[in-house]
Amino acid sequence: MSRKSRPQVSLLPLLWAPRERASRTGLSIGTITEAGLALADAEGLEAVTMRAVAAKLGVGAMSLYTHVPGKPELVALMSDAVLARTYEGKGLPAERPDWQAAVRHMATCNWELSLAHPWRLDLKPGHEVMGPGLVGKYEAELAAVDGIGLSDVDMDLAVALVQSHANSAAAWYLGVRRTEAQRAMTEQEWWESVSAEWGEVGPALGEAMGDATTYPLASRVGEASALAYQGSDPQALFRFGMERILVGIDALRDEASNPNA
Repeated sequence: MSRKSRPQVSLLPLLWAPRERASRTGLSIGTITEAGLALADAEGLEAVTMRAVAAKLGVGAMSLYTHVPGKPELVALMSDAVLARTYEGKGLPAERPDWQAAVRHMATCNWELSLAHPWRLDLKPGHEVMGPGLVGKYEAELAAVDGIGLSDVDMDLAVALVQSHANSAAAWYLGVRRTEAQRAMTEQEWWESVSAEWGEVGPALGEAMGDATTYPLASRVGEASALAYQGSDPQALFRFGMERILVGIDALRDEASNPNA
């Protein structure tokens, strides 16, 4: 067994243990996880320490260790709990009328999950442990592409691609909406603030760059994009990529059904 696999194996019993089984102190894995989640959502992952979680619960830090060995294990529990809620109140992807609608729904729910819990974007990809939240989410998302003509390996890759695109687009979106004040704005308010800022930056940038012949493509495409996005859908990158992914999956289905074409 490699060193990399040992932490995963050691975490499995904790992740699959009953979350609500309380000790005599009233603490449980579930209550500790929820306290960590509240801190991470409000202040970011750096704010999550065993001491801070204990203070939020009104107990001594040492009382947490009976249930959760430390911060790495707590973060794994928090991440798995979030993943388990991906489709809560939204319906499962496979409940949509066709596979394209199912994949769009999958992408949108992953996008919304990242926006609601941006601290998860700081976690290293591929290091999540197979807890019930992750496994349940994976099962639900595979069902969205099951029976549409893809091999099992291509089904796995398609789901991973949709997740990756949704997460990266959400990270870009959160990065552009840099401050908490901006994130609290409605999308229309935010676009109006961006337009006002561009009204100041645009002329200065044009003067610094010189005439349009110096950077002809950047000038032409940048101007066209600015005009197209102003006051429109700020999720343009996410939606554009998602539609291209759907085209790619459809082409893969055609290849599978016509291997000699």
